Amino acid sequence: MMDVQDLLLFWGKARPLPGATCSWHPVLWHGLDVAAVGAVLLRSKRPLLKRLSLLMNGEEDQVCNLVTVLLALHDIGKLTRPFQAKVAERWPASVLGPLPSDPPGDPGHGVTGLWLLTTLGERHQFNLLDSWLPSEIDAFLDPFFGHHGRPVAGTRRSATDAALFGRDRSVLNVAAEMVRQVDALLPQNKSLAPPLDGWESATWPLAGLATLADWIGSKQEYFPYTCSAIAPDVYWRDRALPQAMAAVIAAGIEPAQPRPFAGFAALAGGGRSASPLQAWVENAVLPDGPLLVIVEDVTGSGKTEAAMILAQRLMTDGRASGLVMTLPTMATANALFARMELIYRRLFTDDATPSLALAHGSAALNPRFQAAARIAGATPPGDAERGGDAGSAECAAWLADDRRKAFLADVGCATIDQAILAILPAKHQAIRLLGLTERVLVIDEAHAYDAYVTTELEELLAAQANAGGSAIVLSATLPARTRCRMAEAFARGQGRPAPPLHAKDYPMATIVSTTTATEMALEVRPALVRSVRVERLDDDAGALAAIGDAARCGAAVAWIRNTVDDALDAVDRLRTIDVDPVLFHARFAMGDRLTIEGKILAGFGPESTRGSSRVVVATQVIEQSLDLDFDLMVTDLAPVDLLLQRMGRLWRHPARNPHRPISGPRLLVVSPAPVEAPPSDWLSSALPGTSYVYPDHALLWRSARSILGRGEVHIPGDVRELVEEAYDDPAEVPEALARAADQARGKAHGQTWIARTNTLDLTKGYAPGSGEWAVERMIPTRDAEDYLTVRLGGMRGSRIVPWCEDPNPRRAWALSEIKVRRSRAVTAITPAGVRHQSLTSWSSCRSNPQANPPECWPSPWAIPPESAAS
Repeated sequence: MMDVQDLLLFWGKARPLPGATCSWHPVLWHGLDVAAVGAVLLRSKRPLLKRLSLLMNGEEDQVCNLVTVLLALHDIGKLTRPFQAKVAERWPASVLGPLPSDPPGDPGHGVTGLWLLTTLGERHQFNLLDSWLPSEIDAFLDPFFGHHGRPVAGTRRSATDAALFGRDRSVLNVAAEMVRQVDALLPQNKSLAPPLDGWESATWPLAGLATLADWIGSKQEYFPYTCSAIAPDVYWRDRALPQAMAAVIAAGIEPAQPRPFAGFAALAGGGRSASPLQAWVENAVLPDGPLLVIVEDVTGSGKTEAAMILAQRLMTDGRASGLVMTLPTMATANALFARMELIYRRLFTDDATPSLALAHGSAALNPRFQAAARIAGATPPGDAERGGDAGSAECAAWLADDRRKAFLADVGCATIDQAILAILPAKHQAIRLLGLTERVLVIDEAHAYDAYVTTELEELLAAQANAGGSAIVLSATLPARTRCRMAEAFARGQGRPAPPLHAKDYPMATIVSTTTATEMALEVRPALVRSVRVERLDDDAGALAAIGDAARCGAAVAWIRNTVDDALDAVDRLRTIDVDPVLFHARFAMGDRLTIEGKILAGFGPESTRGSSRVVVATQVIEQSLDLDFDLMVTDLAPVDLLLQRMGRLWRHPARNPHRPISGPRLLVVSPAPVEAPPSDWLSSALPGTSYVYPDHALLWRSARSILGRGEVHIPGDVRELVEEAYDDPAEVPEALARAADQARGKAHGQTWIARTNTLDLTKGYAPGSGEWAVERMIPTRDAEDYLTVRLGGMRGSRIVPWCEDPNPRRAWALSEIKVRRSRAVTAITPAGVRHQSLTSWSSCRSNPQANPPECWPSPWAIPPESAAS
């Protein structure tokens, strides 16, 4: 007969921190640590607990207790012989006999834990779900045993394998003792009734909760190893529970208390007056339940602040615990993070310590985010500086060290890719999904994506609705069909038909609730009602002349090129006429990119001093979300919605810059003439780079014909008509461009199909069959050519040093990274005297990038400084 002393011989953790008094931590103690964290988290997440209880057909206390029990048993698979043999000195010989000389392979303690618990259920030693069908029990257990990032794989087996569980089933007896001890601590009054139809969707937030509880419960800073034999009830009462409450607070994921909604003035501060859009969101009637709000308004109308007002109203109503704002690029996410630092605390009460996080592939290199994380890691909660600089961002250091956890912050700024990972079979996606559905999801610049990403966005909106979350979509140029598809996706997630949408007003707001869909025309801020002269230029020569004239009279000018190569060429040509522009594109080393980004915002942003840098040459990185103000813009031809976005950077703040060196806003478009019968090379002969970036040449022809034929674009009156003329399904296609249009349409259909195939089927629950979990490679968030990560360096004597300088060598090498298309990487220059390395060697040397010189160097892709300046 097993007892608790036998059980406490089985180790669960055995990697002590320096100075720890114990070298190991029993399985039972770790299970109780995680259970205590889970109980604290679930009690703090009332909307989640309420929804789980509804879907699982039980009372809140009953569901909370059941979840706590299963969290306590989440590592029961560590009791097996293969796992215990991993630390020979901790082998429980008095229970399992001598340590085998050749221990069996471990299928994974998640898998073996599932086998153990289902076997105990069959033997009526685990009876909490005895009224459920076996398939329902398996589906409900998956989230707790798949807590390492993906559902456990493998067929359901009885725990009879002697190599795993002992010939005398000793492991099964120890597991039964663990179940008895947990049941004594957390008794259940009765078994849950069979769940309701569609309850499988509840397993996704459960998987996120189990993973989060395990992460926090595994940190020794919060739960020091305890190897003394004390009574389980004493450990639970005096250690697990109080440590869990302190750990959740220290981790910075306890929801901050939202401030009661007090209108735009309280949020914006500084005596600013609300725009018509912002005034509308202050007073709009918001139906009960989760909502999708789609806002279409001109650039500069204050859509970001309007989204924050809506989010605060939903948070005050108890429908969300925070918000996540997603944007197309790292540059736009960085810019939003800088803006949010100054105002996000106004969403919460004065005594709250809300967290602000940044989530994208290079967030760790953002100096403002890193400053916030350092302060949070070194300063007790509530004591950080709040003076309006980087120190005001209270980002818990625990959140800052991993972008997956950034979605647990009270306020998050992220690239859309990070949010999309929540609906892909990516490791730990359930953490992202849990964070998103508890917050208001804001999708900014929703028009900026191809068919692949747009399809993913629709699935993300469906997932948000399915979990009872709300979403806000923002755009200045959203085609009507895209708006309808997003509304349909949200309704589908709620299990109801697509709402009928017919209005063609602009600006406009659409609200989709659980029962209705409402479309409302909006007013426009008077200062944004304007006309922009649009002129066509035949070629770059006309662009050079116009920019040179404007620069010489002191105008702020932007030239947007559609490819990096064209941007580089433009800089070279401008320098021949004594114009020295700032160059900005996405192919810079990260350290240089951050520096240039800051320089452009300082020179042309809302607080611009209009310094000496008067001309910017950039790719599409400046057309979305960045709050920039130019007097004149020259641009390559692009789809009309993107031209309108670029136009939105013209005379954006007339009140702040009343004295302009030119008479009015002008957009000069480098484009072939939109003749009635264009030849097949109409675009490629004039703009070869553009023809590659935007393969639907008929769309660009329609865009050129509609916007250039007007001579003047009236904002906002012409916006809807221009966008629909270009994107209307039965739109005109010239015969010579039909092939390119058909190929683009076929590619879009293919992207849609691939995106739907790649995304998870949430109706199947958190289970191996919900997606391509077995795929070893990461499923991409975008349909794009494969890129390599390359680190730039140069020779300093006999040493290779990073291109970007930083006191921390690891950070210096990270700041020196660029992304290079795999197809172009082989053309890079090999530094003299550095031995050839394969791509495999490059992967291996990433593990120790701070070595100086590096342990290996990817010479086929290493670019010396004189070749890296662009």
